[in-house]
Amino acid sequence: MTSTFYTPEVLSQLYQIPKTTVWKMIRENQFKGALKIGRHYRIPHDARVEFERKHLKDDKQAQI
Repeated sequence: MTSTFYTPEVLSQLYQIPKTTVWKMIRENQFKGALKIGRHYRIPHDARVEFERKHLKDDKQAQI
């Protein structure tokens, strides 16, 4: 089974926040299961869904 992964750039566009803020959120472990591959971060789809459930209101959730 293939899982979908997001880059910090994609999430920053999706949530309309700076890319550096997404990096900070990853380092603060707000996206559970985020991977660092070399110098690049990858965020699994499940981590994004969990983050949205905890931090975003229903009307503000991005399309999954």
